[in-house]
Amino acid sequence: NGSFHAKPEQSKAFFDAFHMIIAKTPMSSGYKVWIDLQKYSALLLAYATGISAIASENYAVLNEIASRPSFIRHDDYKNVPAPGRIYTHSVMDRDSARRLIPEMEQRYTPVSDYLLDFLKNPLGWLIPDEDQFERTFDDFEYLWCLLHVDAEKQVGAGHIWAPFGAFCWRRRDGRGERFKDQARRAIDQSDSSWPPLKGGLFGGSIERLSDAFSEAQPKLDKISENFY
Repeated sequence: NGSFHAKPEQSKAFFDAFHMIIAKTPMSSGYKVWIDLQKYSALLLAYATGISAIASENYAVLNEIASRPSFIRHDDYKNVPAPGRIYTHSVMDRDSARRLIPEMEQRYTPVSDYLLDFLKNPLGWLIPDEDQFERTFDDFEYLWCLLHVDAEKQVGAGHIWAPFGAFCWRRRDGRGERFKDQARRAIDQSDSSWPPLKGGLFGGSIERLSDAFSEAQPKLDKISENFY
């Protein structure tokens, strides 16, 4: 509700609430699958907030949780923006998800598919059309992927991976790839009025968006080709 309706001056409250979840001290020993799964609450909040914010173009709220560094205990980077550490593959790898999540054995993106099904009900009254919800979900995953790449580049990471989502196979024919097309057009036209940039994502910088896009898109294209 808040991420859909909040005014920009109210957006910091979302970071404060999100930070309470993301910064909790995880157990640092044990099976990796259970250690990683401790990030699930933060992942679920990121998706719910991000999908709602994109649906209403409320990017000031999304910017709060995506751009403000959070102190993550037992993490190599310590203070890091959420997209750098919270994404589907960091919560559960694909092989584990196929084994552990019912009816996901043959899915390309099992965690993404699970989240899509799970969030349809609580977010359905905000985005009642099922096709629109699916497109908004894919837009969020694509944007969050670019934000992950941007976060990694800002800390000078070496090998940068592009955490893909269901959009890699669902939008392969180009239908609904709104964010990829919009991002490319904003870069080509040096258009800093593109709503995500205007809302503060990528520091409001065309250059940072362009760097993230150039790094991520070839990798996403290759992943998409591998699915087929």
